[in-house]
Amino acid sequence: MARWIKISYEREKQVYAIDLERIGAFSISLNGRLTLYLPNNEPLVLTQQSDPQAYHQILDYIKETTGLVLP
Repeated sequence: MARWIKISYEREKQVYAIDLERIGAFSISLNGRLTLYLPNNEPLVLTQQSDPQAYHQILDYIKETTGLVLP
């Protein structure tokens, strides 16, 4: 079942609706920058300040599906 979230990106100039199950890869840096790689290989960078709700939803999804404990 698809899990969709809405992400405000670049000061709300763009809004993405993303199926979390379609994310090809992700990385998180020590400063908390979360980079998602979408199916078309376009990176999408989130921080807690840019969209706190989406940021935490994605971290929760990653923890739930992979068992990884992220900062």
